[in-house]
Amino acid sequence: MADFFIEVGNRRRGGRSVAAKLKDPRKRKREGEGSGEAHEAVESLSGDEEGGGRGGDEAELSYSDDLEKLETPAQKRARLARQYIEAMAGSDDDDGSGSGSGDDGSGSRGGRRHEAVGDKLYEAALRASHRYRQEVADTLGSGGLPDGRAVSASHGKHRLPVTAVAVAADESVVYSGSKDGAIVAWDLESDTKWVAVPAARAPPKGRSLAPPTELGDGHAGAVLALAVADNPAVLASTGEDGTIRIWDTRAPPRTLLPALSNAPRAHKGPVYGLAFRHATDQLFSGGVDRVVKVWAGSEAAFVESLFGHEAAVHDMDSLVRERAISGSADGSIRVWKVLEQSQLLFRAPGGGSPVERVSLINENNFAVATVDGSLSLFSVHKRRALTVVKHAHGAPPCSQLPESPLLPPGEVTQRSTCNWATALESAKFTDVIASGSATGTIKFWKVGNHCKSLTPVAEVDTPGFVNDLAWARSGKFVVAAVGREHRLGRWWRLPGGEGGARNRVSLIRVGIDLDAVTVGEEEPLN
Repeated sequence: MADFFIEVGNRRRGGRSVAAKLKDPRKRKREGEGSGEAHEAVESLSGDEEGGGRGGDEAELSYSDDLEKLETPAQKRARLARQYIEAMAGSDDDDGSGSGSGDDGSGSRGGRRHEAVGDKLYEAALRASHRYRQEVADTLGSGGLPDGRAVSASHGKHRLPVTAVAVAADESVVYSGSKDGAIVAWDLESDTKWVAVPAARAPPKGRSLAPPTELGDGHAGAVLALAVADNPAVLASTGEDGTIRIWDTRAPPRTLLPALSNAPRAHKGPVYGLAFRHATDQLFSGGVDRVVKVWAGSEAAFVESLFGHEAAVHDMDSLVRERAISGSADGSIRVWKVLEQSQLLFRAPGGGSPVERVSLINENNFAVATVDGSLSLFSVHKRRALTVVKHAHGAPPCSQLPESPLLPPGEVTQRSTCNWATALESAKFTDVIASGSATGTIKFWKVGNHCKSLTPVAEVDTPGFVNDLAWARSGKFVVAAVGREHRLGRWWRLPGGEGGARNRVSLIRVGIDLDAVTVGEEEPLN
């Protein structure tokens, strides 16, 4: 039976293929009449073929090239698909997974090879569709965190509380921002730290804070958010001065990061949240002016504004789709569909408690941390939270609650008797998230039962406010921004000294390698 995918030659108006016309003896006879050149050429070609000479190879290559030129697009796709599968099977044989033994070794080898190729194609399809899931939380619960030495490295290069951290795409450098206005780079391989972006000079006494306008200037005020893009390799920073600045991270170690661009007045007031869309330079930002803005990141070129929040935007996140998620002090979470020019609205549990942090788990599920200490899981297909964990980081006695300028004295009993969930980050497309609080404890949670359950599996102590968390893309470590104060204010200050809170960046190795973890299909929501 003729191959279903390959049909040699294209049809012309005469109804006969080009290959058939080339084989027509009458056509060859007419072309050879009146001249002996064609006959001599045929004899020469025949002699080369009999001798196995170089002319035969050239003729074969020429014939192969002619066939490729005569291929239809469908035929070319089929040929490339066969080559791709053969290459995958070859790599599988090189790994040794296709070897077999016994009388029927050939058949068993072929079956295992086809099964391995099928698994690879299935995994590649899941990754391409971004609908996969890797289960790693049980690893943390079974001794993945080494007791007593989980915080494997840290540094105290910042003078004031650390407010934001970001990990480079190649996981070689960690960037951190602080209330001192500086951005510090930490080379993990050489364990060197240096000020990559110094703070702008403080304004003269008696003058208000004004954002710097020069391209190479740092931030005039606290750095409140950082985000890293991998294509191109740039770092975005923002903060109290309301500017967004883009830095080139390809600079040599121990040198200042070159400034690529800046938006001097990106927002009217401080900017609290930044997020790059995965594998692009599309940047989302949100701040105290209640507006979410979209930027072309490498040029800091403004694209559009997204309206809807009624209070300050505290956090942003984005994954692969052209979407972003934002959490606000108005107690709402919004999923922005940029292409569709629409948005999805969700309300935080507990009567719309102010949202402190948001983090996407995958394209359809996300986690939310609120100031009443709750952690909750949502689906974009359900308006209400799928599960809520109240007092996720415990509830201190009322005598330890700070005095708040927002409440009159004596109303301690009416305040939220819990520890804020001040940091939240998920290991993307897995079943584990990490959260931090003023207790100085980082907790790791397992997301299970179709995102309807949240179970603590491990925790790490790092004294101070855990103001921000960032996972390495491989899942091997988590970086925490720790300080003696909350990143957005000075409502209370934790005591320092021996064993007390410190302003530092902590690195926690969690014993996970996502590159070696099996990929499974994302669980559908029941």
